[in-house]
Amino acid sequence: MTDFMRDEIGAPKIVDRATFQAELDALRVREKAHTHEGDEIAAARRRLPMVEMDSAIALIGPHGPVTLLDAFEGRRQLIAYYFMWHTGHPAPEQCEGCTWVTTQVAELSYLHSRDVTFAVFCQGPYEESARYHDFMGWEMPWYSALGSLDTLLVGRRVGRMHIVCYLRLILTEIGPDVSRFRNASAFASWLGLCPEKQISGGKVLSCKTRKVKNRAAIALRVGANSLSRAKGYFGEFFRRMRAKLGAAQAITATAHKIARVLYHVLLTREPYAETIFRQYDQQAQQRAEMRLRKQAALLGFQLVPNATPADL
Repeated sequence: MTDFMRDEIGAPKIVDRATFQAELDALRVREKAHTHEGDEIAAARRRLPMVEMDSAIALIGPHGPVTLLDAFEGRRQLIAYYFMWHTGHPAPEQCEGCTWVTTQVAELSYLHSRDVTFAVFCQGPYEESARYHDFMGWEMPWYSALGSLDTLLVGRRVGRMHIVCYLRLILTEIGPDVSRFRNASAFASWLGLCPEKQISGGKVLSCKTRKVKNRAAIALRVGANSLSRAKGYFGEFFRRMRAKLGAAQAITATAHKIARVLYHVLLTREPYAETIFRQYDQQAQQRAEMRLRKQAALLGFQLVPNATPADL
């Protein structure tokens, strides 16, 4: 008698529960090792260095020529899907895989809330491919990258599907020349990181930073907020300010500090040296101690340092 399941379909053999469990446990060991290896490879890919791109690379949009920077739509990150295109061919002969993938991207609000723009860079002429975009009922931004593919896809094969992520750095928002700012304080004020005091009758009514639509300031605040457990000067500064002022004001104070460092680095083109700020803090502490000693002397007191464990 023919075993239809085994001979015709090629189904696995039937065994008892103990045999099945033993083989499953052995396979899970391999699967777990494979998963861990995949995680390490994915982490290594995320740590790959970036290559600088010219923000003025030309694209064609619904209103004519635009730049790569325009495709960001003001957001910090751009995910570009490079759509394969067969110029001159009818719609049924266009890439089924690219069509299937693009159809899955229907709701973009979640990406927008994360400061990310998704756009399709078609590898064919705009007028021809835009009709396909409209016919499919897609709503994502659509551009033709036909004239710039050799620049945009260096190291990749033109004519194939690619997903490429682009990131706007702080310098794109600030510009390469910071000498237009009078000093570091003016730069921090432009970023909206300097509190503006409202004083009436000698009394401070409010002390708040003004709201600005500046993505460089947002990036600095996000960076400051990530320092809660960081080692080094900025991490210590953030934790000290948080204990003293609270989390919100600590973020602003730390972002202000980072902005001043960024200003001097861009202005002098010299690398950041953390030891300089530690020296400033030590000098500030010495000045504070001197003021306290003078005030104590005026009141007829003398400051005595607390005993350390080593002195006991």
